[in-house]
Amino acid sequence: MKKEHGLALKEFLRNRDSSGASSDMFKLLRESKTWDTFLLEASNYGFKWSQIYFVKEILELYDCINNNNLKWFLLHLQYQYEVGNLRSSLKTLEEDVKEWLVLDKSPFKLNEFLTEIPNIILSEKKLFGSENQPFLIVGDYIYINRIKKYEERFLELLDIRLKTDSKVGYDFSGVRQYLENNLDYIDESRLDIVKKVLKNSFQIISGGPGTGKTTTIVTIIKALKYIGLENISLAAPTGRAAKRMIESIKDDVDIEAYTLHKLLGIIPNKSRPRYNSTRLLPADVVIVDEASMVDIHMMYRLFDALSPSCKLILVGDKDQLPSVEAGALLGDFLFNYKSSSHRMKDSISVLEKTYRSSKGIMSVAKVVIDGDFESVLELIKNRSDDVTLKPLPDIDSVILEIYYRYKSLGDNSTFNCSVTDYKDVEAVIEDYFLLYSNFTVLTPSKKGLFGTYSINSRLKRLFNPYFAQFYHGEPIMITKNDYINGLFNGDRGVVFAFNNGLYAFFKENSGYKVVSISKIVDYETSYAGTVHKSQGSEFTNVCIIVPEGSEKMLTREILYTALTRAKEKVTLFAMDSEIITAVKKKIKRESGIRDFLNK
Repeated sequence: MKKEHGLALKEFLRNRDSSGASSDMFKLLRESKTWDTFLLEASNYGFKWSQIYFVKEILELYDCINNNNLKWFLLHLQYQYEVGNLRSSLKTLEEDVKEWLVLDKSPFKLNEFLTEIPNIILSEKKLFGSENQPFLIVGDYIYINRIKKYEERFLELLDIRLKTDSKVGYDFSGVRQYLENNLDYIDESRLDIVKKVLKNSFQIISGGPGTGKTTTIVTIIKALKYIGLENISLAAPTGRAAKRMIESIKDDVDIEAYTLHKLLGIIPNKSRPRYNSTRLLPADVVIVDEASMVDIHMMYRLFDALSPSCKLILVGDKDQLPSVEAGALLGDFLFNYKSSSHRMKDSISVLEKTYRSSKGIMSVAKVVIDGDFESVLELIKNRSDDVTLKPLPDIDSVILEIYYRYKSLGDNSTFNCSVTDYKDVEAVIEDYFLLYSNFTVLTPSKKGLFGTYSINSRLKRLFNPYFAQFYHGEPIMITKNDYINGLFNGDRGVVFAFNNGLYAFFKENSGYKVVSISKIVDYETSYAGTVHKSQGSEFTNVCIIVPEGSEKMLTREILYTALTRAKEKVTLFAMDSEIITAVKKKIKRESGIRDFLNK
């Protein structure tokens, strides 16, 4: 029987398409009354087969009772981890089940289900309890055991770093004099941050767009070099963020920036990075930008690779979307940081003054992230010069409006020269890059009528009526790290046609990286992108599309992140109700890090 089910599951996985749509095999499985029934039922709730398979493997491995409520509870625990939580609780479970109850034909009677779970935890001692079981009970919280061990190891490293004072000697009056003589302007608040950085082995700098984070990084680097700390490493979670970091500081300091993967020497399918606790990273200082995107696994590897004397500086926006993977480290570090009992209160600096020309966008963004749903619509409607709210029209009207925004370069004529002579047409190439940095489209999702797949494919047909795989002027984004060609997930480029073929151009500090299109494997057309993928990027104008029915994925952090990608103008296609829903809903990430810092 077990073998037959395994074959059925393999057939199901093989026949189910990548978008999650049902196949004939999926329909046949609906007739089964055993595990396949639960698989189908959970799939209808939007759970991934891998999450369901996790539950199946746990129950079979530990020879547990075939209890339907236990299956749903384990599915909840795995789901909570995959959406970024390090732990769960009965309160979180209740919130999940209330969302499940909205669906038709729900198998749940809420009170009965929640009452039975504590009894299941007590009776299933093979699953829940000590360090030898797959799930660990810690107070009111339930952890997947291996995740709890990971959190504990990270907190041990954090504790050591917080107890370590900087051993570097310096005269701050000399540092101050040097900065005042070598910078156009420096105020007391930025000098105070420099003073903290020089004193502490761990420092966090948080601020929204336009608050001077880049200027602060430059100031810190100059001060560090002045006191003799020359070996400074700059890093970011993604290749795009690392490149943008270099672009932002290149006129002031000459330092290369890397992805965290490259900095630590992380190689796919290898268990340990090149640099770890037994082989420390040779650096005096490590500065990480876009730190809100760093998950706990990567942060642990970073902490593990640093000597106690190495300064670590995390820079980011605590209000942006947290990492895709588990953890919300920057938000956890800054939670209740003004409290006198917070262990990092002297190691945190928050930049609040905005230097951007469009303060209207930032005022709307602040109301959004503060959750002020009563004021947000009125404020948006009073900011028509820089934030415009429009009802979402039909898909064809949206596509045409976007098409004409991108059509401004004329007839898109191919280049009548070889790629080796691209300097002859560099002004036109630069115009394309300027076009795509001036305007972009952001949506919450890849899927659906107004998702990125749909919008990009429709625009591609308009710009590319002959349905070529690549075409002149096509904006593309790399979707997987390509170490051979030096391209990283999130890198944006433009395809150009020369006499001798098609080539993708990617901006670099001193010009362009040019790659033959035949070597580009993992990419997607990028007229439109998801809000998640836009982190670490800025555009002059942004069009945000929030389709009806986006309630489940919408949060104030998503809307805030989308708004703050724009420097001058935002056009927001959405119903009033969708905006209110987003502002009311806040991302919650459960972990023990806040407890540790606020003891």
